[in-house]
Amino acid sequence: MPLSNEMRKDLSDIHDSHRRMVQGVCRSFLKKLPREDLDDLTQYAWERICVYYDKYAEERSSISTWITLICRSVMYDLIRKHNAEKRGAGVPDESLSNYESIIG
Repeated sequence: MPLSNEMRKDLSDIHDSHRRMVQGVCRSFLKKLPREDLDDLTQYAWERICVYYDKYAEERSSISTWITLICRSVMYDLIRKHNAEKRGAGVPDESLSNYESIIG
C-alpha cells in the first residue's frame, strides 16, 4: 500500500526527532556491536516502524514507547536468530559469530 503524503511527512518528522533514540535503544540491547551491524539493525527497526506506522494508536502509548517496543522486537529477533545458529539450525552469520553475549 503506497504511503499518503501526510503519512510520509509524519514518518519523516518521527525519524528526525527519534533517530538517536532508536540507535541508542538498539545499542543498549547489544554488547560489542560493530558500527556497521548497529547501522543495519537500526535500519531494520526503521523499516518496521514504517511498515507498522498505520497500526500505531496514539491513545494507547506515546510514540517513543511504541518505537522502543519495535526496537526490542528487532533485538529479540536477532537473539532468536543467533541462538538458532548456535544450535546449528542455520548457516552461521559471520558478523555475529564472535559475540560472547548478545544481551548487554
